[in-house]
Amino acid sequence: MSAARFRVGERVKVRTSLFVPAGTLGTIREIQRSVTGLYSVQFDGHAQPLLIYARGLERVDPPVP
Repeated sequence: MSAARFRVGERVKVRTSLFVPAGTLGTIREIQRSVTGLYSVQFDGHAQPLLIYARGLERVDPPVP
């Protein structure tokens, strides 16, 4: 299994999604380990977290070393 691209608690912006507009900000809530590159993301202003693949997300804040 490869290392996770994002960590829980990181802020992200969606690139593309059928469920939220491009550019919507959110927070990684959970890493779905059973499916490579799938994350549960709580988007700002949305009640329920959504499952989004890493290819549809980009990091907003740089990772803390």
